[in-house]
Amino acid sequence: MRFNIDTDGQITNIKTIRDSQKSFFKFGKPITRILKKSPKWIPEEINNVVSPITLEIDIPINIRITHYEDEY
Repeated sequence: MRFNIDTDGQITNIKTIRDSQKSFFKFGKPITRILKKSPKWIPEEINNVVSPITLEIDIPINIRITHYEDEY
């Protein structure tokens, strides 16, 4: 996932960089919803002054799905 943190700590420009190619499940949209609900982040500070720039962040999210069959 890629998103920006603005000077107020708000998350903006949420993008899915790459969704699963091997799986039927696509997680980009649910993760985007979760990020939109997250509280404000602490904006970058330099010498105790809030930086006047927007920070772009890439966060790799790995989800492993395993399937277990019931044994009878």
